[in-house]
Amino acid sequence: MLAVSGVLIIAGLGLLVVGSQVVLEGIVQNSGPVGEGMELSASADLGRDVASGVFAVQVAEFQAGAFHAELAGPSGIVASVELEKSALEEKFEAETGTYTLTVSGSGDQTHVIAAVGQSPDAGKKSLGFTSVYVLVVGMALFGGTCVYGVWKRRSV
Repeated sequence: MLAVSGVLIIAGLGLLVVGSQVVLEGIVQNSGPVGEGMELSASADLGRDVASGVFAVQVAEFQAGAFHAELAGPSGIVASVELEKSALEEKFEAETGTYTLTVSGSGDQTHVIAAVGQSPDAGKKSLGFTSVYVLVVGMALFGGTCVYGVWKRRSV
């Protein structure tokens, strides 16, 4: 039982790594400093078969009202958002063309990650959920085996 739980945990971790890479394969990321007079951009080309896109911003040292994100597409400005917390993720309807996410800041300089690209489909997302389920089952089996071993040893 201990070996089976170990194999499940290792398989779950492997699926987690592969799932993360598959989900992020259509997303372009850029990171760097943003502050007073400094901007960070990330651009992605979306094809004809892409119906929706996603953009995300992560700020290391968040300051309220100090960061602004703007997404521009082939038809102009798609979204313009004032960041209210350190992380932002939003979906948008996409058309064929280049989308550019620009993050600007008006406060102290801090590290920012900007990402834009096609939204992962349901199949890619399910791979992430599957890895979590395999990990949970493996860890539950491991815990159950340990509890059974302790109980068996005490009853002797």
